[in-house]
Amino acid sequence: MTLRLKPLAMALGGLFAIMFAICFFWGFAIPADLLELHTNLMRMSFFGYTGLNFLSFIYGFIQSYIWGIITGLIFWRCYYHCEKWFR
Repeated sequence: MTLRLKPLAMALGGLFAIMFAICFFWGFAIPADLLELHTNLMRMSFFGYTGLNFLSFIYGFIQSYIWGIITGLIFWRCYYHCEKWFR
């Protein structure tokens, strides 16, 4: 079975970006006492995140997509490395 890199990386990039969007918009639905924790966790996870604003959303969305592509590349390399052992 062949595992192609581009579809895998794009799918994981899209998944990571969608998950970021869900987490970002979740910030509008949580109570104020949890909002500070949510904002601090997002600041630690994403460069340039300043709060629930448009620029932070764009930065986080792009970073999530790139991290998904990197994760897909690492998984793809590990898959083919381990496949050699189990043939």
